[in-house]
Formats: sequence, structure tokens, C-alpha cells
Amino acid sequence: MKKRLPDLAACLLLLVAARSSPAQELSPPGVAFAMPSHSSGALAFFADICQFEGRAGTTALEISYAVDLSQFSSHSSPSQPLVLDLDLLLRSAQGEVLVAAHEKKSIALAREQEGGVFSFLDLKRYEVAPGPVTLQMALRDSASGREGSLRREFVVRDLSRGFSLSDLMLSAQLQKARGKSVFEKGGLVVVPLPSRSFSLADSLSQLFVYFEINHLQYAPAETSFYGIHYAVHDAHGKRVFTNTRAQLPKAGANSSRIEKIPVAGLPPGHYRLSLQVIDLTTQQACSASVDFACTSGPETVARVLTMTPEDMQKYFDQIKYVASEREREIYWQLSNDGKQSFLLEFWKAKDPTPGTPENEFMLEHFRRLAYCREKFSGGLNSDMARIYIKYGSPMEVSREAFDAKINRPVEIWTYALDGRREFVFVDRTGDGHYVLVHSNHPAEYSNPNWMEDYAN
Repeated sequence: MKKRLPDLAACLLLLVAARSSPAQELSPPGVAFAMPSHSSGALAFFADICQFEGRAGTTALEISYAVDLSQFSSHSSPSQPLVLDLDLLLRSAQGEVLVAAHEKKSIALAREQEGGVFSFLDLKRYEVAPGPVTLQMALRDSASGREGSLRREFVVRDLSRGFSLSDLMLSAQLQKARGKSVFEKGGLVVVPLPSRSFSLADSLSQLFVYFEINHLQYAPAETSFYGIHYAVHDAHGKRVFTNTRAQLPKAGANSSRIEKIPVAGLPPGHYRLSLQVIDLTTQQACSASVDFACTSGPETVARVLTMTPEDMQKYFDQIKYVASEREREIYWQLSNDGKQSFLLEFWKAKDPTPGTPENEFMLEHFRRLAYCREKFSGGLNSDMARIYIKYGSPMEVSREAFDAKINRPVEIWTYALDGRREFVFVDRTGDGHYVLVHSNHPAEYSNPNWMEDYAN
């Protein structure tokens, strides 16, 4: 008899693995979301990238983009076609040109369901070899010359070797395919959301996720199963929705699925969808996640962060020790929306492993921030906090007095930074607030005679 039900232990493994998923589901509030790229320049647009298995060992990059056509010079007359120039370049880490595309598109206006605004949505698909790549993309209004551009570095994953899961593609529009469409997937038109910003103004408030599962262990003569678990968490790491499909029959070694994500009743804000698949034959599991925003109205750009004056100062304090002088100046010159875009791009640029779910630099940075708030008098505005945030934990800490004449607490931190670097802090007023009085680091304040200055 063919075995029709998966092993009980395998089912339990699915549920346990789903409920004990690693911390990739949880993120520091408001700043750890990996949202789509937003252009800079005079023409605003969003672009998002989803990776699927391609042919012959390649990976298929689906680059979707959306542009609000009200920015175009002739938008006031819908009868006039708009002409959009697209330039797209993909380069390998060695500088090799993988894709160089230039297209001129004549656009008839169509009202996009998600926002009720005139917008143009398109998708380009390219198959490339796995490895680090750089995307450069520019859109231009042919009539006015107004242009926007973006640049993004990421890693093309290898989905051809073994059990794997594609990226998660979000969609707010799903319908049966009638004729050819760049959005067609398995007989359905799956229209992507390049902004990943979903309007709750729609009474249905239904979000879809499309994904592909690669290289399940499959034997046509046997009945076998796989399972999926997915959950949605808010900006504070609180789970707001979860669902498990414990046993789904395999139709082949590769499979694609669409799941509905109910978002009705969610407050506006940012969310993370995490999804895990387990092959119940081999008990192998793989996972993926995607961040999205819910808005209360037909906004094309969601507020990632609250932007009260106190918030703006808080966000600045979080970056001031790792931002350049020019970046600090630019931050205060921007509008509220500009500050949000700046912060997202700032952290994305610091990510040492683009294309992976975690931004290790940012996670370590926020660990240091939390440590400084707790440990140092003066919090983030103290000299000790500045040094700790910039250079990390000291190799050695000395609290011994160097001279009986110095009747003040002294603390010396030692680092291995291009040699032995010392940072001398003195509690000048006896209130636990230490001030940097000397360092032999070339970028810091130096006063070799600091002991004379503090002698009684």
C-alpha cells in the first residue's frame, strides 16, 4: 500500500521548526525593514527584485518597477501617449556587463487598483549566473527630460543546487490570464507590488504571496508531501497572523504556490512575512521573508518611521557617530519623507552582505547603542558612547590611578587598531560622567600632558 500520510514526527518537525524560527522574523522597531529601492533625482519610482530558479544553472531576476505618471509633462491629457525611456544595467563584481537594456515605451494611462493613481507598472526578467551583482536603473520622461535613477548591490542566489525556496513576491491583483502577459505565472496574472506598500482602503484588504519551491524529493510512483508555515510580525516583533499547511501533496520536484495573506484590521505600519517550507520526505527545511507596508489610504509611499521632531533627533542620534560629516549635513536639509528615504538607503549601504535577510552591521550597531544607553552616564551623547559605537568593545580596560596627585577616577580603554591605541577618560566632576581627555588614535583628541592638567 502506498503511504498516504506523512510521518507524525515529520509533521511535528514542521510545527516546531515554524514556531522556533530564528530571529530573522524579529527586527529592531522601525529601522530593520528591507524595503524596495526608491529612486533619487527628478523622477520618482520604485523597483523591487525577486529571484527564482532559471534555466541551466542560472537564476532568474524579476525586476519590477512602478512610476507615478502624474510626474510626466503631459499627464493632464490622457489621450496623449507618454513616452518613458528605460535604461537598465547589470554588472558582475568583476565589472562584466551581464545585461544592458534600453527601451522606449509609449504608455496609455491605466488606473492602478492599489492606489487610484495613474501609474505604470512593468517587469523585466533576466537569467544570470549566481554571484554578487550591481543593478543600475534609470527612467526618463522623454518629453521633459526629467529623470530618476537608482543603484543597488545584491547577491544573486544559486537556486539550482538542492532544496531551495525562491523570494516571496507580493501581489494585490490576481486574475486568470487571458493572452500573453509579463506577469503570467501558471495561467494566472500575478501583478507585483514594486513598492510593497498596500492600501488598507480597499475593503477586501487581501494580499497574495507567490513563491516557488525547488528540488523537492519526488518519485512519481509514490505519494509524498511537503508542508508550509507562514507568519506575519509587526514592527515590534509581535505576531499578528500565522497559518500552517501541514501536508500538501507533491505534484513534482518543483512547485509554485500562491497564498492569501489577510491584512484586514491591521493598523497602518510595517510588517514582515516569514515563510518556511519543509520536505516531509527528507525533513529538510528552507525559509524566506519579505517586508511590506500597510497604509490607511491611497498613498504610493508608506511611512516607515514616525517623524515627530523628537523622532527625527532620535534617528539622527542613532547614526551620527557612523555617518560622515556630509551625510549629517544632508540629513537635516531633507524633508520628512526625504529623511526616511535617506535612513533606508544609509543602512542599506552599510550592509556587508547585501541580498541576505540580515544586515549584520546594523544589528551590531544597535547592540552597541543599547549597551551605551544602559552603561554610560550621558547615554549616547557621552564620549564613552561615541568611542564604543565607533570602535566596539575595548580589548582592555584599566581603572587604576596613574598618579596619586590625580584625585579623580580615570579609565583607559585599549584597542588593537593599527597598533595599540589608548583612550583616556576622566570623571572630572565625580558624577560618573567620563570625558575623553587623550588618545593616541590619529582621528581623536590628543593631549599627552593630560595628567598635568588634572594634577591637584
